[in-house]
Amino acid sequence: MSDAEKKVYRASFVEKESRFPIYVWPNELAIGGEPARNVEVVEAIGEWLEVSSVPKLIPYVSPGALLGPDVAQWMAENYSNVELQFVGYGGHYIQEDNPQAIGRGIVEWHRRVLQ
Repeated sequence: MSDAEKKVYRASFVEKESRFPIYVWPNELAIGGEPARNVEVVEAIGEWLEVSSVPKLIPYVSPGALLGPDVAQWMAENYSNVELQFVGYGGHYIQEDNPQAIGRGIVEWHRRVLQ
């Protein structure tokens, strides 16, 4: 990233106090059974995704850090009413790698599925 791009990302975190949520958020991830309250929430969401009739669009990328082809396929096989949408090359922040493809895909899916 250029220095100008980095400056935009850092603008919200100039003051030390504004960076505290960046510290808190990773500690709230449900890993290894902790924090237990968050594990319960994640499990409940997973159970809902398995049975919900609500249409779900899952944009995915390759290779993908979190949502690559293998994870997307698993979601399609294990959650109900899922449509996968390949949006191209991407890593961790797929919305930055492929914003136009994701946006066009959501619009097309919405027109086709939700209207």
